[in-house]
Amino acid sequence: MSWLWVVGAVWVLLGVLIGVLIGRGVRLADLRQAESDRADAPNVVIDPAPTPTPVRNVPGRPPRHRPNASRHPRGSTL
Repeated sequence: MSWLWVVGAVWVLLGVLIGVLIGRGVRLADLRQAESDRADAPNVVIDPAPTPTPVRNVPGRPPRHRPNASRHPRGSTL
């Protein structure tokens, strides 16, 4: 029965070792990719397009119609 525990422990340790090696490889690949992206990208900031301001109720203009959910043609929207 003790040999089963030994085999299980070796199996777990082997899995942990393989997981650490794969994780380290992924981390190093990400660092290399980030370095190459940083070297290729220009060092500028591009401002996003300004968002339009919403139209509010203007004096002399009727308010925009907003349909009431209770008057929906097919009944309740819920």
